[in-house]
Amino acid sequence: MKIGLLALVFTIGTIFISCDDEKHSTTDMVGSWRWQSTCGGVVGCLYATATNYKTIRITETMIEYSENGKITGIEAYTINSVTGDGISKTYEIEVSNGGILTASVQGTMLTIEAIPAVSVYMRN
Repeated sequence: MKIGLLALVFTIGTIFISCDDEKHSTTDMVGSWRWQSTCGGVVGCLYATATNYKTIRITETMIEYSENGKITGIEAYTINSVTGDGISKTYEIEVSNGGILTASVQGTMLTIEAIPAVSVYMRN
């Protein structure tokens, strides 16, 4: 009886600990993202190629931008608001230069709207 109870407690404890070890939910914008396209403004649409590619890495406090493997910028940010559910979330972000971005995460896709352009990224 004691062994069965101990096994049950161990199993439940393991489940709760496993929940804390999850990297990020599918609606969390923290992580590394690979650029797919940017559309808007006067240039129309630009798409990633083997020689023209971008990534962004988002942590809890900063965004790091890279182009063709070289870091091109790092800026701090704060989240002003979050809306959504377990399927998708939209974040209003204020970056360190005072600019406002809208970032939406759904599954493996991140969309960043910085007027007048919208960029699409896929989770690495």
